Amino acid sequence: MRFTPARQTLEAAKNGEPLPDGTVITMLQYAAKFDAQGNPEKDANGRFIKGNLIGYAVMEKRRGWGSEYPDNVRNGEWEYQSFKADETVNSAANLGACFTCHKPLDKQDYVFLYDRMKAAAK
Repeated sequence: MRFTPARQTLEAAKNGEPLPDGTVITMLQYAAKFDAQGNPEKDANGRFIKGNLIGYAVMEKRRGWGSEYPDNVRNGEWEYQSFKADETVNSAANLGACFTCHKPLDKQDYVFLYDRMKAAAK
């Protein structure tokens, strides 16, 4: 299985095109860091401070993928998977939530960071 180099993916975003077949986007998931009283710690900007890595969420695009889904669920040719920190599949993950959350992003190829990718490529 062949993956698309990041530069090709960024170039497609820069041109406002759908991301190419073979694109893989990985999001690292962290637990919040807690203080001694059990409250989540925040940085100077009010954002939670990262604690331990707890998992990965991955979306991958392949030609022909997604054809088995009805239109109200399908996210183009994207599929999703969730992994635990030890890189095993998280079988308890609700992957349907990924489809639901990304569905409104059809104008940007179902990718939340599409505009940031576009800006990074310029």
